Amino acid sequence: MDEGGFKECHQWLTGEEQDKVFQFIPQKDLPVFEFMRHYGCRVNETIGLLRENVFEDYSVISSILDFRGDRRASTKTKHVKVLPIIAEIKWIIDLVDPPFI
Repeated sequence: MDEGGFKECHQWLTGEEQDKVFQFIPQKDLPVFEFMRHYGCRVNETIGLLRENVFEDYSVISSILDFRGDRRASTKTKHVKVLPIIAEIKWIIDLVDPPFI
């Protein structure tokens, strides 16, 4: 039991297990899942990422899209997220036409 009196019931997938699951994601959908996997962003943060906020070395998540598709001015935590462009997701940025960078 944890401090709140609730038994932890979740179990995280290993990287290897995640790789196996990702084999079943359609290729056209893979970039968004890879982005979330490597950055741990919420879905609405990921889909709220704007092209104008992606730079050569980093991207900035400063707004989100809510469930209705409306843009909101901040994330759930009210913090702007500055994310480095890591090698594991560089290919996603290179896919975009016109490119982000």
